[in-house]
Amino acid sequence: GCASCRGARCRRRGGTGAGAGCVARLARRGAEGTCFEVAEADSRALVEAIVGRGQRATFEHIDLTDIAMLQAAIARLGPFDVLVNNAANDDRHAIADVTEAYFDERVAVNLKHLFFCAQAVIPAMRAQGSGVIVNLGSISWHLGLRSEEHTSELQSRRNLVCRLLLEKKKS
Repeated sequence: GCASCRGARCRRRGGTGAGAGCVARLARRGAEGTCFEVAEADSRALVEAIVGRGQRATFEHIDLTDIAMLQAAIARLGPFDVLVNNAANDDRHAIADVTEAYFDERVAVNLKHLFFCAQAVIPAMRAQGSGVIVNLGSISWHLGLRSEEHTSELQSRRNLVCRLLLEKKKS
């Protein structure tokens, strides 16, 4: 196991996709992972498999677009040593086809919760004198998808990560 993960309390979106792999890996390294996810069946199956191996994981049915629900769950379950943000839905559309309503929904699903999860965990991380926030972006680069939408998403996530790092340096 990874000594830096042993006993760490991690909040991680993901009972499906890339999130599932991250939760399983954190558990193998000794961390206590909490999955925030809407895909209940897949998430429960993941947690059962992890617990069945004698590792620690829990599942919380959370809609990440409901910021009040999300922050209440973080307050109830925290403090967290590690926050890994990865939730996203990478539908592809031509720029001309994107409506304002669709754009707002994509921002809520792909970006807004990253900020508000970080906002919710930072006070406890500061109080305990340590903490890690990891924001993961799209895997579109790996798939060879090159588009204006992909570039915009990555730039937005990179800017959020940089701002959070600067915030940490100021404290």
